[in-house]
Order: sequence, then C-alpha cells, then structure tokens
Amino acid sequence: MFFLNFLNDDYFFNRPVKDMSPYKIVQNGDNTTLILNTLGISPDDLEVEVVAGDQYFPQYLSVKGKTKDELSDREYNTSMKFSVKKPINKIEWESRNGMTYLNLFFIEPEKPSVAIVRK
Repeated sequence: MFFLNFLNDDYFFNRPVKDMSPYKIVQNGDNTTLILNTLGISPDDLEVEVVAGDQYFPQYLSVKGKTKDELSDREYNTSMKFSVKKPINKIEWESRNGMTYLNLFFIEPEKPSVAIVRK
C-alpha cells in the first residue's frame, strides 16, 4: 500500500510536451522513492518542502520550480503536490537527466506498551 496520493488538481506544467505520467512511486521494503519528471527545470530552481496538512492527511509533500531557457526563450515550470499519510522524518533528493529522485524516510509509529496478564 502506498502512503502517497498524487493530487491531480495541484499539478500543472508549462512544457511543449504534455506528460500524462509525471511521477512514479517505487517501494522496496521500507524504502520509498518518488521519481518525478522535471524535464527542463534546473535542480537549483526546484523547491521541495513538506507542508502542514488537514484532518485527513497530516502533511503534504510539495515539489515545484521554474527555469527559463534562454535559447528557446521558453519558461519551463512544474508544481506537484502529494498527500502523505505517514509522517516524514527525512527526504534526500537529487536531479539528473530531467528526473528528480526523492528518497522518503518515514517515522515509524511506536508499538504500544500494554501489559497483558493472564490470571
């Protein structure tokens, strides 16, 4: 089960090619990697942040950025928002070849300490 939901209403882009699959979630055991299409956007212009959520989702992961290409005189931008069900402890990210990779580390809930005694 994935702990992230892509929010379609919060996704926009300005590129000459429309991408109908701008992200992929890869889970491998406890590791979750979010792969985003950020073609045309400089890694220096990307902003990754976790913002407070609402009663349904405790937080949202937001990725946005824009870069102006001087040669084509075109601005490339994107904005993506994901609802997150589990609290995030840390995010490590990098961009290469038009893709941005976010490794998400979640806070694992503590198991309740309940004394169970048989009489």
